[in-house]
Amino acid sequence: MVDSNDVGDYSRLLRVDDDGVFMEVNRIGIGADGYLGDELKALPIGTGYKGGMARKIYKNWLSEWDMVDPDSSCIENELDSDGDLDVLIHVPEKPNIRGQRILKEEVIDHFSQKGLLLEYKDIEVTDNIGEYFGRRDITQNEVLVFRESKDSYGLYVSHNAENDTVSGVSVPSLGILNAGYGQNFFVKHGMLVPSPKILQRVLVRKYKGHAETIELPFGTLEHYQRYGLSPGTVFSFLKPNFLKGQDELERVVDFLGYYGLLPEGSRKPSVIWGNAYESMKRHLEREKGKHISLEEPSSADIDGWMDEQSLKHRKWCERRSAKISAGRLVTPEIDIPVRIPDDRTVYYQPKSSGFESFKRFTKQAAA
Repeated sequence: MVDSNDVGDYSRLLRVDDDGVFMEVNRIGIGADGYLGDELKALPIGTGYKGGMARKIYKNWLSEWDMVDPDSSCIENELDSDGDLDVLIHVPEKPNIRGQRILKEEVIDHFSQKGLLLEYKDIEVTDNIGEYFGRRDITQNEVLVFRESKDSYGLYVSHNAENDTVSGVSVPSLGILNAGYGQNFFVKHGMLVPSPKILQRVLVRKYKGHAETIELPFGTLEHYQRYGLSPGTVFSFLKPNFLKGQDELERVVDFLGYYGLLPEGSRKPSVIWGNAYESMKRHLEREKGKHISLEEPSSADIDGWMDEQSLKHRKWCERRSAKISAGRLVTPEIDIPVRIPDDRTVYYQPKSSGFESFKRFTKQAAA
């Protein structure tokens, strides 16, 4: 079992000057005639790759410029991985769920015409690139490959992503306390502890071989070793591995066991998976009246989930404000300003008449 003596100094993630704490993002100009060139050329202007595709393009750039060891396992594993396309759409004003659906379906159709598969769940819509960087889960995801014009592509990388990609480490981002999909950090016994969701994202990169080590705030692993992961978190971690077969399920169970994160009881992978599955099944049926599914969510499922999370976030903000007004202690706010060079206002231009009709409809409704 590993303990948190193996993790690093979290304070290094912050930059400070006379104006206070901030996140710094740099821009690198890249071409589209080399690695993943077809995928880059497929991007509509005003959109960009995030997630795994952005990490792969950045790691390839680092390799080409001899800034990392090209034979490093975490570089090779990332570059050799299949990975999905993850796309960001930049718009002047973020529409509601219905408007986002129109945008997403149009961009999916665009990629389909280019012979590329883009899934609904892998698209994000934003009206603030700085906010995008401040809401990543891990530092290696503080990367964006953005098409600015017909022949111009910007590779935007935070200083955290640069340091941690070169070092081969997986670290939680320290951008915001709550990005709208649940609280990212908690203060427990005077320590800043990442949420189970963020912990999972950190560990997944190590598990997949995209990072050689992990770094967490002091005391994080002891906290989860003591209090355990919820059945929902265990289910979420094991589900993709269960679908790949028994060998992969056994490997991920061994991995979690190494970090001391398995629930008490049997160490048999089938039993751990079965208990997590049954707990999740009962929770969904009792709390939400839904049936458990191992299939990918539909676009309607995703839209419904986003609506639900938006409502939860509003209620979270209301409860937090009420606690502050009553003089109660709350987890300190985290919302780090982001500085991006080349303040270019490049937006995606919708092609469909449906989106224009939707904008007119919403303006009339608001009037």
